[in-house]
Amino acid sequence: MSRRHTFALALVVLLLPATHVAAQNWVLPAGTPSSTSAPSQVISANPFGLLIELFNSEYEIRGSDHVTFGAGASTARFTSYDDRVPPPSSPMTVDSNGSTMTDTTSYAVERRDRYVNGDVFVRYYPGGQAFQGYSFGVKAGLTRIPNHGSFLGVGFDAHQSWMLNEHFYLGIGGGLKRLLGTDDRAFDLKLIPTLRTNIGIGF
Repeated sequence: MSRRHTFALALVVLLLPATHVAAQNWVLPAGTPSSTSAPSQVISANPFGLLIELFNSEYEIRGSDHVTFGAGASTARFTSYDDRVPPPSSPMTVDSNGSTMTDTTSYAVERRDRYVNGDVFVRYYPGGQAFQGYSFGVKAGLTRIPNHGSFLGVGFDAHQSWMLNEHFYLGIGGGLKRLLGTDDRAFDLKLIPTLRTNIGIGF
């Protein structure tokens, strides 16, 4: 074998391990989109809540690799029953002594009302990959409480998100929202817990 061929063979042997290591560094774990294919925005909703008349949806857009902005809304229907006394025009009856009596039997009135909540939020992803991994956020918005009115509120939340492929999104999380101005009303509800299990599309 000539000296030139020997040198070429030695060079190939030396470069093969380095090429293998470089190839490993460029391979992304399964289910993790590359930075070029990662979505810039996600629309998601909770399809399971429809079974109990509870629905929420979100729109989230990437501001940077660490920060996203968005808006979300949720609603739920509630049914309540109020015991009320009939008005003075209720039917009158005459007893065996000839005295008149007014029917004051209470009866239940069914009420159907809807809880509505809307927030804008900012989320921080410490892992440096929006829509992927843990995130912590703050939010502010308006909440309508049935039979009591609407209130401004501020809160925080924590989430875990996955981009299972380039477009399929899954997110779970929860938090608390503090209502403002409830001290001036006839009820003392101050904190509202929030839960989230959303499936969505990234694009």
